[in-house]
Amino acid sequence: MAPRAIALLDDYRVDDFTSEYFDFNTGEWHHRDGEVPIAVPVPADELCGLAAIVAEIEDISGVRFSADNVYYSEAEAEAAWWESTGADPDEVFAIPGRP
Repeated sequence: MAPRAIALLDDYRVDDFTSEYFDFNTGEWHHRDGEVPIAVPVPADELCGLAAIVAEIEDISGVRFSADNVYYSEAEAEAAWWESTGADPDEVFAIPGRP
């Protein structure tokens, strides 16, 4: 059996039976629409050297860790994605020849 990953940053609880999720930021349960919450891995360069330390601990112990930011709406997740890529959606989806 594969080891369970241990969340280092945001953790979230989803109840698939009731289609609800617990938002640890608000301390409340919410009805789950679609695929939220959305967990997005934090890039190693944003962990300020912690990624290398965690990787060494994983190699020695066999325990797995995850460092995720959890977004509770698709709009938050999409905004975070655009920010992480550095792309501008207005430029990406611009129609050539139109101002």
